[in-house]
Amino acid sequence: MPRHSVSRHVKCGRELLFNLVADVERYPEFVPWWMSATVWKTDADTYYTRQTVGMSLIYHEFQSQTTIYRPDRIQVISRERPFRSLDMHWSFEVPAHGGCNVHLNVEYELRSMQFGMLAAIISADGVRRLVDAFEGRAYHLGRRAAGSHVAEAAAADGGLQSSHP
Repeated sequence: MPRHSVSRHVKCGRELLFNLVADVERYPEFVPWWMSATVWKTDADTYYTRQTVGMSLIYHEFQSQTTIYRPDRIQVISRERPFRSLDMHWSFEVPAHGGCNVHLNVEYELRSMQFGMLAAIISADGVRRLVDAFEGRAYHLGRRAAGSHVAEAAAADGGLQSSHP
């Protein structure tokens, strides 16, 4: 059964990164290959999702179960077609020097080789690109939040000054 792992230090808070990974319905906005994701059932700290991943005209739909262990772990599993098994384990740690250490471990088995496109998505390179997408989104949101704090401070200090009449 193929296994891939990525560990990385991300310069953002654990809570932001954790929330990005937990919010599966927003994946299509920034994660390559994710075409749709809809949570169809929730139960305490677990939710069930219908997802579509693909490239161009080739896509696959699957369902998954996600369990949230706030604030440091998320587990995603699927035993639905096209997977015989899919186990994704995210962990989030706060190092002494700040930021967040994120770890993603993926182990999967496809039911058939006809689902080869999925193998490309969850290859070692695909898993790295998945973590890249979350790191990029965290950076983007962090910059946007920092910009809003600057605008709020300027407004509180009498507004932004313009050189135009």
